[in-house]
Amino acid sequence: MQQSTSSIDTQTAPYAAFILRLALGSMFIAHALLKIMVFTPAGTVKFFESIGLPGPLAYAVMAAELLGGAALLLGWQTRRVALALLPVLLGAIYPHAANGWLFTAS
Repeated sequence: MQQSTSSIDTQTAPYAAFILRLALGSMFIAHALLKIMVFTPAGTVKFFESIGLPGPLAYAVMAAELLGGAALLLGWQTRRVALALLPVLLGAIYPHAANGWLFTAS
């Protein structure tokens, strides 16, 4: 029986979803830790303010990235968590469009 290229292999799809979930969760945690440990929370607040965003939003973003990333890694409410993190990703386009995924202050 020939399988069409548009069908989903139900035997391997869960493994693909697992790998993607781990990658996305790791990315969010890495990005949160960059803000917390390298740029520091105070530095992140100042950066947000320097690009015209409210400073306290930095704390919400760091918490969302850290907690959301952990939830994705643990597999807890993954669809809801991914949807809740969508505004963070869309908001990241603003400062990252010209700088890439990771950048330094220098």
